[in-house]
Amino acid sequence: MNPIDCGVCIIRPWHESDAEQLQAIANDREVTQYLRDRFCYPYEIEDALAWIRLSIEDDPSSLAVEVNGRVAGATALELYPAERRHTCELGYWLGRDYWGRGIATAVCEAMTQYAFEHFKLVRVQAEVYGPNAASMRVLEKCGFQREGVRRKAILKGETYLDATVYAKLRF
Repeated sequence: MNPIDCGVCIIRPWHESDAEQLQAIANDREVTQYLRDRFCYPYEIEDALAWIRLSIEDDPSSLAVEVNGRVAGATALELYPAERRHTCELGYWLGRDYWGRGIATAVCEAMTQYAFEHFKLVRVQAEVYGPNAASMRVLEKCGFQREGVRRKAILKGETYLDATVYAKLRF
């Protein structure tokens, strides 16, 4: 995939040389509290290297978000198979220093547009864990509609969280 210039950031493939920057921003409990468990806390350099290698080898839709030459976060599209092949799930996260600057909104808009342009999709969806109001606002700004709440659907540590489902349709 070619890099996508979003104005405030660039979305691009991962490089092994990104590992130290990834580890530094992902090793933050405030960042990982609403991410899938594959982003553990604490987040060690070995975790960053394993994630980057997996992304390079097996998941080319898992991409780095770069701001001013530094890794600021990540984004990904997960294409669903079989009868859900018209749908993908969008994910994104940013390191704490990059919050509140419009970067997540730019990433969400660019990745949604990319998904509709490059795949035969009718639906892009995203799931927000717990009371992550900032992520909900990002999706709403990008035209996603709240479809519902899956109550206590996520277990993070010993805490059950709701999962709010958002979607944007091509037509």
